[in-house]
Amino acid sequence: MKFDIDSFKKRYDQCKDKNRYQGVDKDIYRYYFKSSKNDLSKSQDELLSRNLFWSIVALDSSVSQFIHGISIEKSGLRPKSRVCAENLVFAEEFLSEDEYIVIQNIRELRNKAVYDALFRDDLDSSVIKGLMGQLEDIFIKFGVENDW
Repeated sequence: MKFDIDSFKKRYDQCKDKNRYQGVDKDIYRYYFKSSKNDLSKSQDELLSRNLFWSIVALDSSVSQFIHGISIEKSGLRPKSRVCAENLVFAEEFLSEDEYIVIQNIRELRNKAVYDALFRDDLDSSVIKGLMGQLEDIFIKFGVENDW
Protein backbone atom coordinates (compact mmCIF):
# COMPACT_ATOMS: atom_id res chain seq x y z
CA MET A 1 0.00 0.00 0.00
CA LYS A 2 1.33 3.40 -0.98
CA PHE A 3 1.62 6.23 1.52
CA ASP A 4 -1.03 8.58 0.14
CA ILE A 5 -2.12 11.35 2.53
CA ASP A 6 -5.18 12.23 0.44
CA SER A 7 -6.37 8.64 0.51
CA PHE A 8 -5.89 8.49 4.29
CA LYS A 9 -7.79 11.77 4.70
CA LYS A 10 -10.67 10.48 2.60
CA ARG A 11 -10.88 7.24 4.61
CA TYR A 12 -10.49 9.19 7.87
CA ASP A 13 -13.49 11.34 6.88
CA GLN A 14 -15.45 8.18 6.08
CA CYS A 15 -14.67 6.80 9.54
CA LYS A 16 -15.76 10.11 11.10
CA ASP A 17 -19.00 10.08 9.11
CA LYS A 18 -19.71 6.58 10.41
CA ASN A 19 -18.99 7.61 14.03
CA ARG A 20 -15.98 5.29 14.28
CA TYR A 21 -14.23 7.52 16.85
CA GLN A 22 -15.08 8.17 20.47
CA GLY A 23 -13.91 11.25 22.34
CA VAL A 24 -11.97 10.23 25.47
CA ASP A 25 -9.70 11.66 28.14
CA LYS A 26 -6.32 12.10 26.45
CA ASP A 27 -4.50 10.74 29.50
CA ILE A 28 -5.61 7.18 28.78
CA TYR A 29 -3.08 7.02 25.95
CA ARG A 30 -0.59 5.94 28.62
CA TYR A 31 -2.45 2.65 29.06
CA TYR A 32 -2.21 1.97 25.36
CA PHE A 33 1.51 2.80 25.33
CA LYS A 34 2.08 0.53 28.33
CA SER A 35 0.14 -2.27 26.65
CA SER A 36 2.13 -1.70 23.47
CA LYS A 37 5.42 -1.92 25.34
CA ASN A 38 4.25 -5.09 27.13
CA ASP A 39 3.30 -6.66 23.80
CA LEU A 40 6.71 -5.76 22.38
CA SER A 41 8.37 -7.45 25.37
CA LYS A 42 6.17 -10.51 24.83
CA SER A 43 7.22 -10.54 21.18
CA GLN A 44 10.88 -10.49 22.21
CA ASP A 45 10.30 -13.34 24.70
CA GLU A 46 8.56 -15.44 22.06
CA LEU A 47 11.37 -14.77 19.60
CA LEU A 48 13.95 -15.94 22.14
CA SER A 49 11.89 -19.10 22.60
CA ARG A 50 11.88 -19.55 18.79
CA ASN A 51 8.11 -19.18 18.65
CA LEU A 52 8.25 -17.00 15.55
CA PHE A 53 4.53 -17.06 14.83
CA TRP A 54 3.59 -15.87 18.34
CA SER A 55 6.41 -13.32 18.26
CA ILE A 56 4.90 -11.77 15.14
CA VAL A 57 1.39 -11.84 16.60
CA ALA A 58 2.60 -9.98 19.71
CA LEU A 59 4.55 -7.51 17.55
CA ASP A 60 1.44 -6.78 15.49
CA SER A 61 -0.58 -6.30 18.68
CA SER A 62 2.07 -3.90 19.93
CA VAL A 63 1.69 -1.82 16.77
CA SER A 64 -2.10 -1.72 17.13
CA GLN A 65 -1.91 -0.57 20.75
CA PHE A 66 0.71 2.05 19.85
CA ILE A 67 -1.39 3.47 17.00
CA HIS A 68 -4.45 3.69 19.24
CA GLY A 69 -2.31 5.42 21.89
CA ILE A 70 -1.01 7.98 19.40
CA SER A 71 -4.57 8.62 18.18
CA ILE A 72 -5.74 9.31 21.71
CA GLU A 73 -2.71 11.34 22.78
CA LYS A 74 -2.73 13.62 19.74
CA SER A 75 -6.46 13.97 19.04
CA GLY A 76 -8.39 12.78 22.10
CA LEU A 77 -10.20 10.29 19.86
CA ARG A 78 -10.30 6.53 20.44
CA PRO A 79 -10.79 4.72 17.13
CA LYS A 80 -13.22 1.82 17.12
CA SER A 81 -11.13 -0.19 14.65
CA ARG A 82 -7.53 -0.74 13.61
CA VAL A 83 -8.24 0.61 10.13
CA CYS A 84 -9.81 3.84 11.42
CA ALA A 85 -6.90 4.26 13.84
CA GLU A 86 -4.40 4.03 11.00
CA ASN A 87 -6.44 6.41 8.85
CA LEU A 88 -6.43 8.98 11.66
CA VAL A 89 -2.72 8.85 12.50
CA PHE A 90 -1.62 9.02 8.87
CA ALA A 91 -4.24 11.54 7.69
CA GLU A 92 -3.24 13.89 10.50
CA GLU A 93 0.43 13.05 9.87
CA PHE A 94 1.09 12.00 13.47
CA LEU A 95 3.43 9.38 12.00
CA SER A 96 5.80 9.81 9.06
CA GLU A 97 6.04 7.86 5.82
CA ASP A 98 9.07 5.95 7.19
CA GLU A 99 7.06 4.95 10.25
CA TYR A 100 4.21 3.94 7.97
CA ILE A 101 6.57 1.61 6.11
CA VAL A 102 7.67 -0.05 9.37
CA ILE A 103 4.04 -0.59 10.35
CA GLN A 104 3.13 -1.94 6.91
CA ASN A 105 6.10 -4.32 7.04
CA ILE A 106 4.89 -5.64 10.39
CA ARG A 107 1.35 -6.06 9.01
CA GLU A 108 2.68 -7.89 5.94
CA LEU A 109 4.84 -10.13 8.11
CA ARG A 110 1.78 -10.96 10.22
CA ASN A 111 -0.15 -11.94 7.09
CA LYS A 112 2.79 -14.05 5.92
CA ALA A 113 3.05 -15.68 9.35
CA VAL A 114 -0.58 -16.75 9.24
CA TYR A 115 -0.04 -18.28 5.81
CA ASP A 116 3.22 -19.92 6.91
CA ALA A 117 1.60 -21.34 10.03
CA LEU A 118 -0.92 -23.08 7.81
CA PHE A 119 1.23 -24.17 4.87
CA ARG A 120 4.99 -23.80 5.41
CA ASP A 121 7.67 -22.89 7.88
CA ASP A 122 10.06 -20.30 6.46
CA LEU A 123 9.75 -17.32 8.80
CA ASP A 124 13.03 -15.49 9.38
CA SER A 125 13.88 -14.39 12.92
CA SER A 126 16.30 -11.73 11.66
CA VAL A 127 13.43 -9.96 9.87
CA ILE A 128 11.41 -9.98 13.10
CA LYS A 129 14.38 -8.64 15.09
CA GLY A 130 14.88 -5.83 12.57
CA LEU A 131 11.23 -4.78 12.75
CA MET A 132 11.34 -4.90 16.56
CA GLY A 133 14.30 -2.54 16.54
CA GLN A 134 12.54 -0.15 14.17
CA LEU A 135 9.41 -0.19 16.33
CA GLU A 136 11.50 0.50 19.44
CA ASP A 137 12.99 3.53 17.64
CA ILE A 138 9.47 4.82 16.98
CA PHE A 139 8.59 4.24 20.65
CA ILE A 140 11.59 6.29 21.73
CA LYS A 141 10.60 9.12 19.36
CA PHE A 142 7.13 9.29 20.95
CA GLY A 143 8.31 8.85 24.53
CA VAL A 144 6.70 5.46 25.06
CA GLU A 145 9.67 4.46 27.21
CA ASN A 146 9.32 7.47 29.50
CA ASP A 147 5.59 7.50 29.95
CA TRP A 148 5.20 5.56 33.18
